[in-house]
Amino acid sequence: MNNIRCQKLIDCSQCPYGESNVFARYVFPKGLVYPPQKRKRNCVAYLLEGEIWLNSNEYPDMIVRENQFVLQAIGSVIEFKVLRPAVLILYEFDELTSVCDERFKKLADLPDPPLYHTPMDTCDPMRVFMESMNIYIESDMICRDFIEAKRKEFIFILMSYYPLKILKVFYHPILAYENSFRYFVQQNYLRVKTVEEFAQLGNYSVASFRRLFKNVFNESAYQWMIKQKSQNIFFELRNSKLSISEIAYKYGFEDLSHFSHFCKSCFGQSPRAIRKQGIDPAVSKEDF
Repeated sequence: MNNIRCQKLIDCSQCPYGESNVFARYVFPKGLVYPPQKRKRNCVAYLLEGEIWLNSNEYPDMIVRENQFVLQAIGSVIEFKVLRPAVLILYEFDELTSVCDERFKKLADLPDPPLYHTPMDTCDPMRVFMESMNIYIESDMICRDFIEAKRKEFIFILMSYYPLKILKVFYHPILAYENSFRYFVQQNYLRVKTVEEFAQLGNYSVASFRRLFKNVFNESAYQWMIKQKSQNIFFELRNSKLSISEIAYKYGFEDLSHFSHFCKSCFGQSPRAIRKQGIDPAVSKEDF
């Protein structure tokens, strides 16, 4: 009689609550060449078997060997060539799963070290984790709750078995990219009228842009843009020499009635009433 305790008895492949785009397994033949492409999500690539040559923003001209792993940030351009037949476990994510807030705070408080990225060597718990993920992927274990537990397990292993100084370097690509994304947003938000235009300006898909924005600014792109727009309008009405019509046109309003409705909704006053209050010497644009 077969030992049914070793068999998977539930078919998760058609479950509407499954997540099949988080952990994935890839088998690559020797000689396969992956041309330069821009990452659309953060990812950790763990090499179960084989050897590859990797070239990316974080790991220029680097060899990754069996039981080593690397982190690639969203937006990073990567290419690779398979030097020996390879089996790869890929973990994709939009933001870091939060575990052990105290240790994360210690990590964040560390000064940035001299950065030289090399593949991370495995430890026994990480190797066992990835080998088990290989089995789960093959048997379509995509339950949302199960995947979330595995996300946390992965981060727990990282935070528990690797020194903070090493993790600071490991996580730096994500932190650096988030900082550059923040700069991009601050420099360009006045050039666009919609979230879709903003995503297109940065060469993002709308979904990727929304996810990254939420992660970096802790609110939706739409809410943030409305807030910035209202704050800038208020400042201009109080402090600039532009006419009310010019301000309305500058911020994309089709006519003064729409602009007046926006001001009353945001500030409880008409544009003319705000303008009559005059320049406030205690207020500067930096205050907003």
